[in-house]
Amino acid sequence: MPQLDKLYYTRKDFLYVNIFWLLFLEFRNGGGLMKFVFFSLFAFMFFAGCSATWHGVKEDTSHSVEWTKEQVNHGAAYIKEKTE
Repeated sequence: MPQLDKLYYTRKDFLYVNIFWLLFLEFRNGGGLMKFVFFSLFAFMFFAGCSATWHGVKEDTSHSVEWTKEQVNHGAAYIKEKTE
């Protein structure tokens, strides 16, 4: 059990204190850095989402093309079978 007359700090405690003071000073001074960080994070998330969506669109389109080819070939084989 820790002694009550002494304070024990870990690295995590110092990290939280440093982050708190960084945020406090940034917002007190207009928050230029924080605006830049938040905008950069938002832009990164936006482009990552668009990239993932575009990849999904390309994949779905290629699957649709293959499905359409299979259906056309199946239909052609059916017609050829019925007309012979």
